[in-house]
Amino acid sequence: MYDFALGAVGLDPKEVSQDTVKAVLESDLSNPKSFVYTLKDNRYVELARAFNFDAKGNLTTPLVAQDPAKVLEISKDYVIAVLKGASPEQQKAVREQAQKDATSYQEAIAGIDSVSELLANRKMVDFILVAKGLDPKKVSTDYLKKIFASDLNNPKSFANTESDHRFAEIAASFNFDSMGNVARLAMVGPQKQVQLRETQANYLQQSLEQQQGDTNPGVRLALYFQRKAGDIKSAYDILADKALSEVFRTTFNLPDSMAAMPIDQQAKYVDKFMKIKDLSDPAKVEKLLGRFSAMYDVKNGQSIGQGQSPLLNLFQGSGSGISDSTYLAIAKLRSH
Repeated sequence: MYDFALGAVGLDPKEVSQDTVKAVLESDLSNPKSFVYTLKDNRYVELARAFNFDAKGNLTTPLVAQDPAKVLEISKDYVIAVLKGASPEQQKAVREQAQKDATSYQEAIAGIDSVSELLANRKMVDFILVAKGLDPKKVSTDYLKKIFASDLNNPKSFANTESDHRFAEIAASFNFDSMGNVARLAMVGPQKQVQLRETQANYLQQSLEQQQGDTNPGVRLALYFQRKAGDIKSAYDILADKALSEVFRTTFNLPDSMAAMPIDQQAKYVDKFMKIKDLSDPAKVEKLLGRFSAMYDVKNGQSIGQGQSPLLNLFQGSGSGISDSTYLAIAKLRSH
């Protein structure tokens, strides 16, 4: 096994001491000053990358740009995303091509060693963006450089302050160190980093719903819809949820008695007034909730003469896509 491993990278076992190989395998590949780099021979780096040992020679996690489970998840999301826009006649051909694209991504990601390598491969970048429901034509490489350079543990970093949280999620799904180089996967505890971020985000969102909803039920409905929008795949997902249904009927000024209609007939109304695929776009969801806010205030007797509605303020504020009042609420929650 020893001779085979060294031969695989072009090293002659007779010309290399076992002490050197041991030191190489125990080197920290994320540290440019570690032993393996002092040898000035890329064959030793290759050897170290091929195994998963820590500084004490014990088994550790692999050195990969992305967790294999996350690679599969992104591949699945990509296939689903491209199939959404295909007609019934196109479905088979589109699915076959999407699966080929997914296979190419899975093979290519294994060879990525840094953020710069990833961003230099625009085909891979576009694959990731499509999987997250984003339009690649609207996302520049320079913008993504700023996202990946952000400290995701700092709530004030560039990625964490952007209105579209999907970009921070993309950065969190990769395994690069502070220098932008591939790092070893974190030891798996109760939660991986991306799972921790999801839990924190969900807690923040639901706390915000509760806090804002105590003074205005409409705010709670709007924030709830905003949180659930990305998971809505059909009209029936809306109709199966009392709160989502209320937001839909209020937004389009439909009577509450509509809920007594046969479910299939209700679904036709949802598809008539709303494009389900738009709910994966935060900007379009925000626009829809701006309309809901205005209609809710009219329905519940909010007088325009009394000043701007706090509900309308929530979805018509700053140019960043989230209002100052929402930022204030989030800031208060984070301080506790």
